[in-house]
Amino acid sequence: MPSRLEEDLARGLEGEVRFDRFTRQLYSVDASIYEIVPRTVITPRNKKDVISALQIAYKHSIPVTARGAATGITGGCLGEDVILDFSKYLNRIVT
Repeated sequence: MPSRLEEDLARGLEGEVRFDRFTRQLYSVDASIYEIVPRTVITPRNKKDVISALQIAYKHSIPVTARGAATGITGGCLGEDVILDFSKYLNRIVT
């Protein structure tokens, strides 16, 4: 049964929202030695998705970690809760 957070994210975003084990495992590593499996992975399609995801996470008191290319060696893009992956659709600076 999906949690309230999962329902809110799936309903409130145009981008991809993933809770499956395979995706979560893919996002559990970067170029560092660390491995942290997130609760969910969001790939926002636009600025509105980013705003909505942050509002929903705030409502549920859930931390959000931003992720780009995942080439860091300190584990900075890893987190236990929500990962916002900007590499697919939002891979350039928008104003």
